[in-house]
Amino acid sequence: VQLAASNRRVRRQVEQRTQQLEEASRRFRQITDYAYDLIAIITPTGVFDYANSAYTRVLGFVRDELSHQNFFDLIHPDDLND
Repeated sequence: VQLAASNRRVRRQVEQRTQQLEEASRRFRQITDYAYDLIAIITPTGVFDYANSAYTRVLGFVRDELSHQNFFDLIHPDDLND
């Protein structure tokens, strides 16, 4: 009986935390998608995890194109550190 009650409590906590995370993610995307600045989350290898809509407005890429584009290829060679 105690185990079942504990499982229900943990399940409720997981559901609550999941909802909080989803809300925070939604707010992040709302804020960044309306920004005029280019905002992206890039992996260490240069893969776009996320790019806001300014990339589409400023650089002309659609989001699907960015998922196949390496971030470091967008930087002028003189601006890259060796």
